[in-house]
Amino acid sequence: MVTAPKIRAGPSQALHPSAGTRQGRDRDARGDSKIPGHQSVFINEPRLSDFKQVLLREGIQAEFVGGVLVCNNLVAVRRTEAGRICLEGLQCEDYYKIRELLYQQYAVV
Repeated sequence: MVTAPKIRAGPSQALHPSAGTRQGRDRDARGDSKIPGHQSVFINEPRLSDFKQVLLREGIQAEFVGGVLVCNNLVAVRRTEAGRICLEGLQCEDYYKIRELLYQQYAVV
């Protein structure tokens, strides 16, 4: 289980009137965020065969060709040796629709 680091208030934060609030700890005097962002984490491991059914329900032609899921003859969805899902193809409306449908198979945190 990953836990967030604890934030300690320094002397300058202790004097700030909103030091006890989230805004007081997370923002500097100009209101800019001081906490860096993080990489998105995708939780779930969808199977390509299940994803094919999602695509078919959405009206996208999908078929397996040599272990690669080919969608509308424009976009290929494959699993890499490392187990990641790779999306390749022309950057067109179908590509972005298929990508969005793929993202919906995950919980993104």
